[in-house]
Amino acid sequence: SALMSGRGNGVEWVETTEEVVITEECLPPEHNTPAVIPVLEPAETPIQRLLDTVGHGDNPEGDGGFYCEECLTLFQDQSDPANINGPSFVLDFPTSMGVPQRALLTLPYGLMIGRSSIPNAGVGVVNHGPIVSPGMHFGPYEGEVTTRENAMASDFSWEIYKGKEEYEYIDAARESHSNWMRYVNCARNKDETNLLAVQYKGSILFHCCRTIHPGDELMVWPSSKLLTHFSEAWTQVWLMKLNATETNTTATSQIFLCSHCPLSFTTEAFLQRHTEYFHIQPKGDC
Repeated sequence: SALMSGRGNGVEWVETTEEVVITEECLPPEHNTPAVIPVLEPAETPIQRLLDTVGHGDNPEGDGGFYCEECLTLFQDQSDPANINGPSFVLDFPTSMGVPQRALLTLPYGLMIGRSSIPNAGVGVVNHGPIVSPGMHFGPYEGEVTTRENAMASDFSWEIYKGKEEYEYIDAARESHSNWMRYVNCARNKDETNLLAVQYKGSILFHCCRTIHPGDELMVWPSSKLLTHFSEAWTQVWLMKLNATETNTTATSQIFLCSHCPLSFTTEAFLQRHTEYFHIQPKGDC
């Protein structure tokens, strides 16, 4: 520590040193009981809980535990393909649950909240740090378990597939009980999609599928695997989001009808994307 004292018109800094003496109270020789030293364990993070499950238990949404063959190779030791290491993560900044504005405080290093490049979308997440390479993962998506009805009315919810006709819903509406991933906007087309929402061990992760350069906004869309596990009701929610995103950015009276279902779209590009996602069998992409 330093103390400041006045001498005349000048100021003199006096360095002081504090000595801390630690004493140990030893038991008498006749007591051979070993001393018990309390150890404070750090709180387990969602990522630690998730990775502890790698290679253990069932993962009904992922065919053996992973979303696709492309991702699987990222987790395997190629010298021993049976050795699964688990996903690589960009870590959230550790913040206690329930803290006001917790979602903002959990932003990983290099990511910032700023104005979205999508007109009328408000804010989004922008990379102001190093390049994020394909194969990296953000997550898990944090929020509160809620009902399907509440989730469908929220802009911050995901459906989690638990098994046949069984689903769970997580809602990040409350900033104090969620993380920064709530601010990531949905992509408007494949060209701007750089994150795929994937499900792993009952959690939603954002898988980087395209290099994210400094200045790029993070844009997410459900992976083909995740889309196939959506319930019928949740699929309709995402179809509405798909159409609403474009409606907010264009002003046109032209309507493009889907020949496979009753839905219509405001642009031909979104009709094509809808057809690819929901009426054409996926070709094994993430």
